[in-house]
Amino acid sequence: MSATALDMIKRSMRLIGALGGGETPSADEQTDGLTALNAMLEFMTTQRLAIYHIQASSYTWPAATQSRTIGPSGDFDTVRPLRIEKAWQRLGNSDYPMHVMTSAQWARIQQKGLATAIMDRVYLEPDFPIATLWVYQVPTDSATLYLQTWEQLQSFPAATTEIALPPGYEDMLVFNLALSLAPEYQRPLPESVRIRAASTMRSIKRLNVEVPNPVIEPAYIGSRRETFDYRTGE
Repeated sequence: MSATALDMIKRSMRLIGALGGGETPSADEQTDGLTALNAMLEFMTTQRLAIYHIQASSYTWPAATQSRTIGPSGDFDTVRPLRIEKAWQRLGNSDYPMHVMTSAQWARIQQKGLATAIMDRVYLEPDFPIATLWVYQVPTDSATLYLQTWEQLQSFPAATTEIALPPGYEDMLVFNLALSLAPEYQRPLPESVRIRAASTMRSIKRLNVEVPNPVIEPAYIGSRRETFDYRTGE
């Protein structure tokens, strides 16, 4: 879902009764709201709560190449992505969707070097500080790779900047921004807003938690593999 800081500021102000339906905040109110929103994002980082947005990018993938590094000073010199949301390859005027693989799925491919005209799958190996992109199958000609990736949102550069947020993030920001704005506008905070702010914050924190992958004995899953990822069934 795409949203601007102004969209969220207006929603937050309406939640506390500081703005009527169809009204637009003044220039000063937009500036104050943007300052409060960015201050809230900064505070959330101190709680180790990462806020993400989805960034669309394209890269030229060389022929006969299976991997490229991505991150600062990498082959693709950009912000290191945290996760691939969607991927596709463009050849001429045609787009070909690519399956985003998990580490377990990538590990199970035995002949990774098979060559073809169309890349079918992509895997992001989350190295740090530079990640690695792997593709299967290896393209015989250069192609354009399109990615939608999760990147950490540090701040909104302007009130009108449009940013694509993963599901659930906009509501969390809106309702928690209402908590910050209510005292500034000397408005009583509705209890329903307080409850929703807390519940959406808990939901996003759960998404950010790295859950350990439990080890299950092979005898229980009928496989020689030593681990089983309950989240993916692999």
